[in-house]
Amino acid sequence: MKLLGAIAVLALLGCGTDDEDTSTVESPIISATAPFFSPPAPLVLPVLGLHGHLPEAADPQNTSLLLAHSAQYSNGLDLGPANENRDSYNDLLASPDRLFWKEAPNFQPYLQAALTQADAHMGELTLDSLHTAGDLLADIGFAPEYTGPTPQFAGYPVPRARWMDARWLRPAGADLDTHYTYPAPYGLRAFPERGARLYCAAREVARNQTSGSLGKQVLLPLSILGQELDIGVFEPTAFVNNPERIPSSSSDGAQAFNVPFTLGIQITPVYPVLPTLPELRYPLVLSTADSEIVTNVGRGLIVEDRRCISFFGYPLCIPIVKDDYRYRYRTLAHADTALSTGASMKSSVKIPVFWAGPLLVNLGINLGASVGQAIPPRVSDTHQYVSDDRLLYLTIPPPGWGYSHREGATYEKYLDGFWFGQSFVADDQDEHWDVASTDDDHNNSLAGSVTLTPTNPLRPLVHANDDHHVAPTSEILIGGGVEGVVGFDVSIATLEVKASGEVNGTLGLAHDVRDAVNVFTGLDGSALPIAGVTVTPVTYGHADLHFNVNFHLHISLPWPLDDIDVRYDIIDSTTPFAHFQNTWGEGHKLRIGTESTLGDPTYAPAVPSQLGTTPLFASFPPSAPTDTFGRQSVTGCLADTTAVPAPPPPCKSRPAAGPPPETSNCVYMEFSPELDRCLHIPPPGGNKRQNCNNAMLTYMCGSVSKEQFYDDGTGEKFVLAHRLALNPPADPSDLHSPDAPDLVAFSLAVQKCADADDADGLIAHTPTGPSDWFKSRFTAASCNGSATLYKPSEIITTTGKPGAVEAGGCTP
Repeated sequence: MKLLGAIAVLALLGCGTDDEDTSTVESPIISATAPFFSPPAPLVLPVLGLHGHLPEAADPQNTSLLLAHSAQYSNGLDLGPANENRDSYNDLLASPDRLFWKEAPNFQPYLQAALTQADAHMGELTLDSLHTAGDLLADIGFAPEYTGPTPQFAGYPVPRARWMDARWLRPAGADLDTHYTYPAPYGLRAFPERGARLYCAAREVARNQTSGSLGKQVLLPLSILGQELDIGVFEPTAFVNNPERIPSSSSDGAQAFNVPFTLGIQITPVYPVLPTLPELRYPLVLSTADSEIVTNVGRGLIVEDRRCISFFGYPLCIPIVKDDYRYRYRTLAHADTALSTGASMKSSVKIPVFWAGPLLVNLGINLGASVGQAIPPRVSDTHQYVSDDRLLYLTIPPPGWGYSHREGATYEKYLDGFWFGQSFVADDQDEHWDVASTDDDHNNSLAGSVTLTPTNPLRPLVHANDDHHVAPTSEILIGGGVEGVVGFDVSIATLEVKASGEVNGTLGLAHDVRDAVNVFTGLDGSALPIAGVTVTPVTYGHADLHFNVNFHLHISLPWPLDDIDVRYDIIDSTTPFAHFQNTWGEGHKLRIGTESTLGDPTYAPAVPSQLGTTPLFASFPPSAPTDTFGRQSVTGCLADTTAVPAPPPPCKSRPAAGPPPETSNCVYMEFSPELDRCLHIPPPGGNKRQNCNNAMLTYMCGSVSKEQFYDDGTGEKFVLAHRLALNPPADPSDLHSPDAPDLVAFSLAVQKCADADDADGLIAHTPTGPSDWFKSRFTAASCNGSATLYKPSEIITTTGKPGAVEAGGCTP
């Protein structure tokens, strides 16, 4: 009895409990002090039901971070498109199935707190600048009407990941249980701290930003008589504006952040005849939250050691039994939302576009301008706020996956956008993605091949369809007609120059904001996957332009001849601009790199950021603070409260750059180039034919005239042109007011030649009499001030597509 009692005492001494043994937990990711333990699960942990899996480690005793134990993550079957209704997204976050084993209790409240702070940023919409722009246009006849502000929201499904963090296991042939701890598997090390990495990298961008201009582009470039008339000049800007960390406890397993962007646009509706509007700015806030919990599962008796004593020379071993949890899991969750707001104005005005001789041609337009939103009602669905193109292109998507994919222009160092030719097999050991480089004309060329093996930390982000894409827009809506008329009424002639036509179209620029896995070309030319946020200007639109200037001349002839009444289209140009979309190149983007396969993906990834044409800089520089574990960048960054620079003031309006282009009106006659007619003008008198030649050549060779070869579209001929000297009338509505001696001289010469040709029977043989006779001898056309004739194709020219993207000139 004494022996049994002694054994019982020893066994009792060997028993113990350990509800939350943190001594062997890998350094927590969100909390720098201790992990957040959810309530334990008594038997098994309820499944997350995720479809993405890492290859399972065959040996449970292997604790290498390159291997995974019970690792799973959200993939394309688990996540759907963005939710554009904020209330329904909030309901989704607060749904009752969000239990303790999915996320930390403060995960959703912190995200809601971030959204509340994001709401406060919506007041940064520059409505005052929009009204200033309206006031500028009101000075030249506009009567602006305003719409907005209009909020826009996108909330994305929550991707999750889980792996076994530790377990008790009795190896084969052993009589004791061994405790194995597993680090975060390398294949999931890009999953933690996603919000924190974006916050830290954005702060580094804010420290490096000096100018936010991303470039400038003319969307409808016209050339009228060699002078620019550009409709729709867009210059976008983008700044990071003081990233925010939402106040939180240091040990509750959740954290949230806001990364506010100040996006802007400076628009010149019609250059050079209208002023540049002041820079219009609007806010876009990316709110993000992370959750990390540790859950103990399956409590029971664990034989962790034994105690041996010598009993009468024989060893007596007593097992030490511990009441502990057999398994421990780590579960992560991440949330992303985007919130912005915009406003617009509409108005009507007449603006001068060019001179056609004495006629000032006006463009009467209904002009709409917007910032951060489409002009309501949207005319075209070319560019939506939320785009469902989150999936990289799969040749044969697995059942349940979507078919939408992203594509876009790429440039120089970065190769993002259109990935093609992938094959997807769930257990593939090698998943190759070819990457296409696309130029501004959307010509694709194979640029490299990216291999994301099942253990690559960026592969789960791609498989999760986790490509967040919003595109707030700024637009101008142009619709109206060309109008103008001027007349001259002298004793024997009447001349009217009249303009008509129409212009309509929608021109826009989107700040394409995408949080996704892209590709970076390394120093050795290889294509490396990176993750981050990219702000890319994308211009789009369509338009139709028709300009017509008609020359109507009436000359009275002596009885019995009918009067001359002729019309010429001295300008008749139709310019269609088909629907276009143009993604700007690499030197015109803002990039915030947050992740790569170089360095420690969880703590200090080696990844660059970029501001337009500025040199690349490290998102997590070597000088970044370190935490208590010596880890660089993320945790140390969270402890850094140093202020970052705010964006500079908006760019101001610039006045109109110059007067409208100008053309003159000429009449010309065809001659043989073998004889210089102006050096052989016959004297007057003698007969009607000689008087005709004298009067007509005296007029045509007078100031301003020019002999030249000219092709009117029917073939080249040698002609003599004379510029009609017609000054604009003081009162265009009064056809009797102007004094037009040049028109009188021309009409008298025409009368003398009509009299001569009638005497010779030439007019009687024309189908329509004097009018047709006049057209057989004379033609009206556009010319410059020295009487050089313009070909019809030279008057209004265009390439039919937007101009090149140039360096911006917007300065505060």
